Amino acid sequence: MQKGLLPTLGLMAALASSAFSYPFKVGEVLDYDVLYLRFLQGKARLVIVEQTTYQGAKAYHMTQHVDVGSFFSNHVEITCRASDLMPLLITTRMKRKGKEALGRQVYVPEKRSATFSLTEGGKTKFSTFKRRHPIQDVVTVLYYLRTQNLADGASFPVSLMEGEYTLTLAGKENLKAGVRGIPDPVECWVVKSVPSKIKVWLTLDERHLPVRVEVSGKGNPKLFLKAVK
Repeated sequence: MQKGLLPTLGLMAALASSAFSYPFKVGEVLDYDVLYLRFLQGKARLVIVEQTTYQGAKAYHMTQHVDVGSFFSNHVEITCRASDLMPLLITTRMKRKGKEALGRQVYVPEKRSATFSLTEGGKTKFSTFKRRHPIQDVVTVLYYLRTQNLADGASFPVSLMEGEYTLTLAGKENLKAGVRGIPDPVECWVVKSVPSKIKVWLTLDERHLPVRVEVSGKGNPKLFLKAVK
């Protein structure tokens, strides 16, 4: 082997060892049943569409689509930083009872700030938030949790639009989830936020699949995983 190749091979090995190792990959599709307002049922889908770049950094492009028939639908396009799963840009198109609203969220993780805009009925409202921790979105926080070292009692401080939260592993629970390709019962970590806002059940295997998701607050659906692709 030529001596000149040794530094090159060493660099390649270093780059390979520093690559992001996550329990999900591009092309993953998570399909959910939705319980909305206690009685309306629909479908939801989370997709990791591609790896891309945003403002010079490696990023993931993800989508979330929630559909509860003619009553409610919401399509979300997400760009998050690949290195730490922090959201950078999120756009939403929501329809409720035939009325459409468009949202845009621009995040600056280093400044722990985000600017939100909402256009509805020809009017646009703007708001800016500053938090103690880099701000997560309810969708991206699911992927963020999947990348963490989960163990009894572990806790993770996060910021959401509504305020500051701590996500804590509250224990384990067996669920009869009925997920295609996953035998019941499914043993899961149970993650709860303090203050109470989010409750997530993540499988104990290396994928940490979010089998069930509950977000408190008016108009937030409950998600029950049904299929993984």
